[in-house]
Amino acid sequence: MSEEIQQIDDEEGYVRKRRMKQIFDVRDNLQQKRRKIEFEQQNEQGHIEFLNGYRTLVKDYLMTIEPLLEQYELGEELLRETDFGTVKVEPVIRTLDSRTKPSVELQFQTGDWVKIKREDIPQKKQHSLTGLISLYRVPSPVEIHSEVEVLDTRNVHGGTWETIEYTNKVQITLSQLDMMVRGMNQFLAKIGLELEPEPEENPAELSV
Repeated sequence: MSEEIQQIDDEEGYVRKRRMKQIFDVRDNLQQKRRKIEFEQQNEQGHIEFLNGYRTLVKDYLMTIEPLLEQYELGEELLRETDFGTVKVEPVIRTLDSRTKPSVELQFQTGDWVKIKREDIPQKKQHSLTGLISLYRVPSPVEIHSEVEVLDTRNVHGGTWETIEYTNKVQITLSQLDMMVRGMNQFLAKIGLELEPEPEENPAELSV
């Protein structure tokens, strides 16, 4: 009987060590990506691409600990009920006064402004980030994609209207993703996986 108990203990210990290694590996990847985002923010280039990558790693972290989350009431609340805010994408427009009637201009992500018809203003999209499970449910990135008619003013006879594709993309913000990571870290600490609280400015920075 004691030999069987010892065998069970060894198996449980092995499973625990393997799970810890998986968690730490994902956390280390998070830490590296988070550092790159801090550097990228200073250069103001490719911000959404880094956020896309960071979100993917946050989702990997969730997939790694999800079986643990489902075993605890605290984990279920974090997974399905905790409010992490909203993510919203909407067109950037401006109204210009004219002698006849106001005109509407739409800004593309390239920074260019084009004149459009008022009825062609793209509709905004918004998603609630309720629970960590929203990482699965909310599109990545969140985007508007529609056809709009724009005025080509290169025509000397007053311009012509042409139909082009309009796209605008956003990602869950860095602070929201950090909040999700912080929630997972705190959950692991509370169930006894010996993760120390992370520095407030970067939740991926943890010591063990």
